[in-house]
Amino acid sequence: MASNVIEASAADFDQIVMKSDIPVLLDFWASWCGPCQALNPVIEQLADDFVGRAKIVKIDIEKDQDLASEFGVRSIPHLTIVKKGEANQTIASVRTLPGLSKLLSAFVDTSDVLRALKEDLDDPEIRRTYFETASIGDLIDAITARPDYVNAPIDDEFEISPATHFLLNDDRERFAVFRNNGAVLSATDLAMADLNGELYALLQSKTASAFQGLRSGTEYSDLLASILHKPDQLEIFVRAGINMSALADIDRDTFYRQLINSSFEDETLLPRLMDAGLNYSTKTEEGLTAYHFACVLQRVDTKIWLLENGFGPEDR
Repeated sequence: MASNVIEASAADFDQIVMKSDIPVLLDFWASWCGPCQALNPVIEQLADDFVGRAKIVKIDIEKDQDLASEFGVRSIPHLTIVKKGEANQTIASVRTLPGLSKLLSAFVDTSDVLRALKEDLDDPEIRRTYFETASIGDLIDAITARPDYVNAPIDDEFEISPATHFLLNDDRERFAVFRNNGAVLSATDLAMADLNGELYALLQSKTASAFQGLRSGTEYSDLLASILHKPDQLEIFVRAGINMSALADIDRDTFYRQLINSSFEDETLLPRLMDAGLNYSTKTEEGLTAYHFACVLQRVDTKIWLLENGFGPEDR
C-alpha cells in the first residue's frame, strides 16, 4: 500500500475523516474483491497527486461492516467524498484517474461542486455524475443548452444512454426528463418502462431502431425479464408480428434460462410461445434444448410439459 493512502477503522474514523479540514475520498473495499484490486493503482496515484489537498482513505468492509452500512455500501468498490464531516458525493460511476481527479479537484478547489462539474460535461464520467446529482431543474437546463447530451452515452464501456441508465437504476423522474426531451428509446427501454403503446408502435415500424438493444447481452436479458413476466407485453410482440424464434436466436442460452424460470411462475407461457412459433427443439451453440435447461433448473412441471408436447431428451 502506498504511504500516502491511509487505512482507517471505526476506532480512528472520526479523527481521520469526520474532523478532517481537507476533503476525504473514502474507498470501501475488501481483499477478495477483484474490481477493488484493479482500482488500487488509481487510488494510490490519487493519494500521491493530492498530498496536502485531500486525504485518500481506505475502509476494509470485512473489518468495519458498521461503517459500510452507515455509508450505504451495497457493492464494492464504493467511493464517497466527505467534506467538513459531511458525505457529499457517492461516485459509484467514476473509476478512471482523470475522472476521479477532476471530481476530487472540484471538491478541493470550490464550494460549488456542481458548477465546477458542469464546466466539464463533455467527459462522460463527469456528465453522468452531474446528471445523477444535479437538481431536476439544473438537469433540464443542461440538456436544453446541449441537446446532444440527451442521447450521448454516459458509459464508455457499454455505451449506455442517460435514459437507459436512469431506467435501470429505477429513477423514473430523471428517466422522464430525458424521455420528454427527445431520448431515443429502444424496445428494451420501452418494455422496462411499461410504455406498451410506444413499444407496439416501435416494433410494428420494423425499423432498425425497433431492435436497438436486442443485440447486447445486458439489454437482451433485461428485455426478456420484462416480456416473459408480463403477458401483455408478450402479446404486443406477437401482435406486432415479431418472430419469437428469431428473438430467441439472439442468445438461445439466455432465452431458455429465463424462459424456464419464468414458466415456473406462469404455466401458460410455454404453450403461448409455442403458438407464436417458438420451437423448443432448437439447440443452443452447445447443443442443448429447452428440456436440458428444465432438467438443470429442476423445473419438474416444465419437464413434464415439454415431454408431453414432444420436446424430450432425444432432442439433446
